[in-house]
Amino acid sequence: MSNLLKQTLKKGPPPKNMDEHSNSSDDSEGEAGDEMPDIDDVDFPKSKPADMSNYAPLKWEDYFDMIDSISYGIPVYYAKGANDVIFFCIHGAGLSASSFCLLAKQLQPFASFASYDIVGHGLNKSIEDDPVVDMEALLSEAVNVLEYLTKRFSESTFVVVGHSLGGCVAANLANKASSGELGEDLKKLVVGLIVIDVSEEHSI
Repeated sequence: MSNLLKQTLKKGPPPKNMDEHSNSSDDSEGEAGDEMPDIDDVDFPKSKPADMSNYAPLKWEDYFDMIDSISYGIPVYYAKGANDVIFFCIHGAGLSASSFCLLAKQLQPFASFASYDIVGHGLNKSIEDDPVVDMEALLSEAVNVLEYLTKRFSESTFVVVGHSLGGCVAANLANKASSGELGEDLKKLVVGLIVIDVSEEHSI
């Protein structure tokens, strides 16, 4: 028996004359106050039904300025912002670069945006059959995309952002870049790291 039920039973049944008190109270109040209106007479505000008829996917053109297909069919998305700093975003498992489309819009007043569909996701055509996706393969792919971006936007610096599985990739990518394993150029160009809802087991 729950504590709430025990407390309720301890109070005992309601008084037998409760209805009488209610009626007498209603009679006395009826002379001085207004009676409660009938529910059928109440004019409740009508809520506007949600439009559930449009299930069309969002168009990438509404959020990104361009999409490039680089080596092995990896799609890279870019949105120009007010600053040359590029937030390089890596999405999580089961998602795509489009999961960052609203973020891309929010970033534009002060920074640029870039992302890509990881292997086996979105428009990525690098492997047609079921891919074997491990951290080494994901990291290698991220390095290829980042190197492409640094050549395409040579005046930019990069903040690496990753969500969930993408956060693990981002953490490893930033670690290798900062240590100089990916060359002196990337060591200088990667200036920050942001991870969101990431698994520490694979990212530290």
